Amino acid sequence: MNTSLPISLLQRDWIEMLSLRFDERTFRASKPIVWLLMLAMVLVAVVTHATSMSVVVSGDRYTLVKLSSDGQFVTFVDRTGEHPVLRRQRVGADQAQNVVAWPAGAMNYQVARDGSSFLLFGHGKGGAPSLSYVSATDLVTHPVEVQGSIAGFGGASVDDFVVLTQDQSAHLHVLHIAFGSGNVTRTDDLGDVSDVAFDGSGRVRAVRSGQGVWGPIGHASRQGQPAPASASVVSASNDGKDLWFTDVDAKGFKVLRRLNVGTQQWSLASNAKDTDVSWITVNPKTGGVDGYAKAEAEPQWVTMPDIAADVKHLTAMLMGVPYVIARSSDDRIWLFALMSSRIPVGYYTYDRSSGRVVHLFWAREFFSDEPMLPSVARWIRSADGTPIQVLVSPPSPQTCHTPQCPFVVKLHGGPHHRDDLTFDPETYWLQSLGYWVVRVNFRGSIGFGDVFAHASNREWGRKVIEDVAGAVDWFVQTFPADKTKGAAMGGSFGGFAAMALATSHPDAVRCVASLNGGGDLEAFATLLPQRQPHMAGDIREEVGDVQRAIDLRDIRQQSPAAHIDSAKAHFLVEYGEQDTTSVSEESSRFAQALRQQGKPVLEVIYHNEGHELTDPDSRRYHFQLLSDFLSSCFEGTPLSADQGRPGGVSLNDTSVPDTHPGSP
Repeated sequence: MNTSLPISLLQRDWIEMLSLRFDERTFRASKPIVWLLMLAMVLVAVVTHATSMSVVVSGDRYTLVKLSSDGQFVTFVDRTGEHPVLRRQRVGADQAQNVVAWPAGAMNYQVARDGSSFLLFGHGKGGAPSLSYVSATDLVTHPVEVQGSIAGFGGASVDDFVVLTQDQSAHLHVLHIAFGSGNVTRTDDLGDVSDVAFDGSGRVRAVRSGQGVWGPIGHASRQGQPAPASASVVSASNDGKDLWFTDVDAKGFKVLRRLNVGTQQWSLASNAKDTDVSWITVNPKTGGVDGYAKAEAEPQWVTMPDIAADVKHLTAMLMGVPYVIARSSDDRIWLFALMSSRIPVGYYTYDRSSGRVVHLFWAREFFSDEPMLPSVARWIRSADGTPIQVLVSPPSPQTCHTPQCPFVVKLHGGPHHRDDLTFDPETYWLQSLGYWVVRVNFRGSIGFGDVFAHASNREWGRKVIEDVAGAVDWFVQTFPADKTKGAAMGGSFGGFAAMALATSHPDAVRCVASLNGGGDLEAFATLLPQRQPHMAGDIREEVGDVQRAIDLRDIRQQSPAAHIDSAKAHFLVEYGEQDTTSVSEESSRFAQALRQQGKPVLEVIYHNEGHELTDPDSRRYHFQLLSDFLSSCFEGTPLSADQGRPGGVSLNDTSVPDTHPGSP
């Protein structure tokens, strides 16, 4: 296994090389060298493109990475082959051992204290939750029969596998399943309780009564201050005296709270100040939280003195932020993921006693000897003075060969989502193609408080887009990008926002790519509540009520479809015909309206896909088409949408009659 890091970067050499200017005599004397250099650069660009494509097409190669509580084994699901396999690897060893083929429908697993056996959780026939057991010596999965319905599945205790079940009377039970046999050895009836808290060793220490009050296992408190509905239990101390929760404060930020079970007194256990608490690590020896990260653009750890030196050492050494996944029961061995904007997530083990750090694998395949240049986060003011966070990622110097390269505004979905400076596959891929990437945490993004998150209500096509337009204007004035060669892209709400930017600010970008982004806000607000009634209230709150004339006028005014006549951009409109989240008619109507006005648009319909492209062939075609579309838009190169098009995908463009006009 590779135990070294790709820290021998050549960016400075590349930048200096690309900025050389040859006079005529120098060029004649060194022409062979120059042509070889140019050929090498082309070859590097081709290799980078081919390799980086796998980052966005293939997804994570290794998932569900865990550590046995004795610190001896790392276990994971290996997805590099034709079929995924559950594997285990001794800490410090180079080779991993196959345990069993990862069953279809399996979702998670627990690993025994010594890494010798596994309890798998998934869906069996009819979609009902099911359990199965496998050991590293037997290698054959056996079903585990349980009474009642499975209500919870977490990690194993130091003694056995633990599963929560619920009987017909709504009582919760704890099933203890032996490591060595997979048999249920004991069942604890917790009675009429609504939730449980596990300590640092995986044992249930406290329960929540039907009245919402937490107390020790066996006698849940009936009196006291109920836990807030927003509070989610994180851990219980190993003595059962204290509980830790995440909660939301008065400003809408996620905080960490502590509850003394005996006195029922709550206290604030975090000091993030106007930012969310994100990652949390629990001390296995005490069960208490001894570290959390502040959800800033680049997460920042706040730790207790016991682990502060370790976190500081790992952060400085690895040029990234360590996300602690698991800690051995004696707290000597850590399993962590390295988070960075420059390279995919890498998995490592850390021996606290010796200081040894071992790299296990990268989550995704990437061009490992040339990480991207660092991304930066900046705060700007939107048109109405609202502070907006903008993330800027520079192009790879291997593929950006001019002083000013094109840029892509990549907009996140939601709108209640956010971008940060941890690894983003699509951003990395776009950088590798030689583009600047601009990401905007416009109003509606989470992590900046409830007021900011709800500021997008009824403003999807207005103030949200003003945030994006302001970010684009600031970017082209601040960074050495080609302001005449800009694109906007996104999926779901991000696709909608890209279309709205191009129709309300027609000079902001030259081309737009949307995947399941709609574009017809009236169709979205009308059809989605009909098909998903449980979302009707959210749509009325966030977009408006099409049954009210005043709302309908506002929805139409904010819809990109109402401003197509102003658009100057080229459009790539892709969508899954089975999409029930954005509704496919929204995208098809927008594309049809573009064609009717003679606007350049390529419409791509994935007939067997929904809101996400799940088929590898569909994903590969999507990203290749997107790459070609951007090249065509910026450089005028021919676009051949038929090349590599898989079955189940059809096309419409302005040069051919409609073959999929959408619903009337």
